[in-house]
Amino acid sequence: MFFTEVSVVWALLIVASAVFALYLSAYSLFRRQVSGAVEFSLFMFTVAMYSLGYAFEMNAHTLERIIDFLRFQFIWTSFTAPVFLLFVLRFILQDKIPGPVYLLLFLIPMIIAVMGLTIDSHRLIYRSYSLVQGEYFPVIKYEGGPWYVIQQIYLIGTSIIAEVLLLIHIFRVRGKIQKQSILILIASVMPTVNAMIQPGRTVHSNLDLQPFVMVLMGILLSIALFRFQMLDLVRAARWMAVDSIHDYLVILDREGIVQDINHAGRNSRLLEDLRIGSHFYGNCDFSRFVEEGSFLDYAGEHKNVQRFDWKEKSYKFTVSKVFDWKGDITGYALLINENTELVKLLDELERQAIVDELTSMFNRRQLINLADREIEIARRDESSMGIIILDLDHFKHINDSYGHLTGDKVLRAVSACIRERLRPSEISGRYGGEEFCIICPHSNGTETLAIAERLRTAIEKLRIDIDLGGKTIGVTASFGVYATGDLHNSGTEDLLKNADLALYHAKENGRNQSVLWTAQVTAPSPDTPLIK
Repeated sequence: MFFTEVSVVWALLIVASAVFALYLSAYSLFRRQVSGAVEFSLFMFTVAMYSLGYAFEMNAHTLERIIDFLRFQFIWTSFTAPVFLLFVLRFILQDKIPGPVYLLLFLIPMIIAVMGLTIDSHRLIYRSYSLVQGEYFPVIKYEGGPWYVIQQIYLIGTSIIAEVLLLIHIFRVRGKIQKQSILILIASVMPTVNAMIQPGRTVHSNLDLQPFVMVLMGILLSIALFRFQMLDLVRAARWMAVDSIHDYLVILDREGIVQDINHAGRNSRLLEDLRIGSHFYGNCDFSRFVEEGSFLDYAGEHKNVQRFDWKEKSYKFTVSKVFDWKGDITGYALLINENTELVKLLDELERQAIVDELTSMFNRRQLINLADREIEIARRDESSMGIIILDLDHFKHINDSYGHLTGDKVLRAVSACIRERLRPSEISGRYGGEEFCIICPHSNGTETLAIAERLRTAIEKLRIDIDLGGKTIGVTASFGVYATGDLHNSGTEDLLKNADLALYHAKENGRNQSVLWTAQVTAPSPDTPLIK
């Protein structure tokens, strides 16, 4: 009866510790956004499974049943130490663990697990074993085989490696991180010391304390992991800040697989087709734009800002390489900002800088800039270029008679008339006041004069409504024309000067006409009154 009570009570205590370990595992998985939480969850799950196997083993009364539960324990006990080492590596490196490390860590445990499942068909784990009556319940008396020794060496050795790495890390860090690293080290030493004190079960020491030690270790680790946020205190705070901003952040690994997207990015239309765990390229218009521009391949640590326009919205983004502690590239970070309103504002400011507000034509400054550009092209192509300046006749009389609002209406009507009758290659703008200018690439004197005459005739035919009663007025214009093929010796100022001289002669000779500059068109004397 005493045997039954002890075994049941001890088993219940072990089951209780296993349930608590499962709780820690589930809680860690729920908090998996904390770096290292997944590895800790896996560690506590292996502890829980080992503990449950041991609880059932101590209440089995036949050799066959005990062997069955030993098989179950071998599957999990072989993985506890390497999973913990994986947890420690994640803590120290603060980054993803390379794939080959997993193979190195879990190769021997997988072999031992397979041998444990087939424990009764070979002598590699136990050379011999038999069932004997222990002090409290039946136990297996065994002689360890070669792989039993390998298992013990591997588990203790793996734990010692983790402890050594933690010890080295303690001397490399300072402050709270150092104190919390010491807490992790203390927790990790506990099962190693217990395993050395109690390397195997004997008839007189068959109450294994390791499940309780492992759960106590898990409690200390969970305090460090979640209570003090040891692994991710700074990173979690940074990510909370990143998740609260309006910019979109996409994290890719070195192969271009999406690792994470912040809250704003997940809720954006731009990135709605991206999925964590899937490849970045080809999943949305933005990723295709990045692929076509090879922005990942040529990204620097601080890539220049790029612009992407999509569905009437504008975005700017940067691509930065992410490096590990050894300086190797581990991935990329894309920071995307939806700046449609800013782009519209900048575009409007740029438009205002080059466009006349009243007529929506280029202003004088932009006309001169475009003339300089066209002259350079003409010099390169060895072609000619013409320029026209036109001035509305008696415009002051219109302002004085009908008011400036009517004058503005006339200017808008004339500017629209000019734009409608020009070819795409010809450039027009408001030169100043009631003067307009037209740049005519690849045009000689005759061709430029023909353009001027076409515009003069069209303006002469204009009828402009000036009030609700249907009253209209007409307007005429005088044109000065100049064209040359010798642009190596002429600049924008020369072309405008000669066109302006021709305009003066057009006004002097009766207005509403076009005059082509020739050598006979001379400048007026200083005493000549300005003609308007």
